Amino acid sequence: MPKKSMSQKIMEVFELSDQLNRVLKSLSPEIREIVLKSIQRRPGRRRRRAKAGFRRRKKAREAMQQ
Repeated sequence: MPKKSMSQKIMEVFELSDQLNRVLKSLSPEIREIVLKSIQRRPGRRRRRAKAGFRRRKKAREAMQQ
């Protein structure tokens, strides 16, 4: 499968964004709010977890070297 060009990726993002907006508009306001909050919250949690794992591995490496 050939690699997608940057413009193809951008167009795909816009299409997905339109689809998401259409679906969100069809939901009730309460559910829409829950979905939007979970979308906004997820990346931060992933980063925090990744940083914690990185620190844990770094400490383990340092302990092995000593």
